[in-house]
Amino acid sequence: MAALLLAMQQSLTLTKSKTDGMCARMDAISIKLQKRDGRLTEAEQQISTVDDSLLPVRTYAADGEAPEGYSCQE
Repeated sequence: MAALLLAMQQSLTLTKSKTDGMCARMDAISIKLQKRDGRLTEAEQQISTVDDSLLPVRTYAADGEAPEGYSCQE
């Protein structure tokens, strides 16, 4: 029960990756929960897509060759 109360008080951030060709694009999903009448309600949900051209490091497939300054994903 204490863990549930703690989770209700914190903002949760979920991040998932979508493969776009050889690059990975990140979609950040931020969900804030609040307690109302003893029940959890979704107070705010923000979904933003980060353009991979703005990221300092792109992720490439492990079997591909990454250019200098980029990392490989296993």
